[in-house]
Amino acid sequence: EQDYNQAFIWYQKAARQDVPSSYNGLGNCYQYGHGVEQDYKEAAKWYQKAAAHHDLAGTNNLGLCYYYGRGVPQSYTEAAAQYRQAARGGNAIAQANLANCYFKGEGVEKNRYEAIVWYRRAAEAGIVSAQYSLGYCYYQGHGVDQDFDEAVKWYTKAAGQRLGNEQSRHLL
Repeated sequence: EQDYNQAFIWYQKAARQDVPSSYNGLGNCYQYGHGVEQDYKEAAKWYQKAAAHHDLAGTNNLGLCYYYGRGVPQSYTEAAAQYRQAARGGNAIAQANLANCYFKGEGVEKNRYEAIVWYRRAAEAGIVSAQYSLGYCYYQGHGVDQDFDEAVKWYTKAAGQRLGNEQSRHLL
C-alpha cells in the first residue's frame, strides 16, 4: 500500500541532506499533491534542482512544466530544450516528448524526419505512445515512406503491451 505522506517525509529528509535523487521525487509529490498540497511552482522548483543535477526524469518533468505552463511560464521552446537534454541522456519518455515537438513544430522547427528518429528510439525502448506514433507515421507516410507492414508492426507492439494503446487495437 502506498503511503504518500511517508514518501513525502522521506524525500524531504533526503533533500535536506542534498541527495539529488530526492529532488525529482519531491517535485512529483508537489506536482500531484502526494503527501502535500498540490503546488506547481514548488514542483517546478524541485524539477529545476533535479535537472541541475543531471537527473533525466527531473529534466523531462521540468520540460512538462514548461510545456503546460505549470509553475513556470508556458514555453514550448524551453520544454523542447529540456526534453532534448533528457532525451540525449537516454530518457525514453523525453525522447517521445521531443518527437512530439518535432512532429507538431512546437518549440522547434517542424521536422517529421527528426520526429521519426526520436519516436523510433522511444518506441524501441517500449514507450507505447511512441510505438503508436511511429505506426501512425508509417501508415500516413509522415517523415518516412508509407509502409503498411511497418505500421502494423508498430501498432501491434503498442496494442500488445499490458497498458497497450486502445487506438492501436482498434486499427488492427
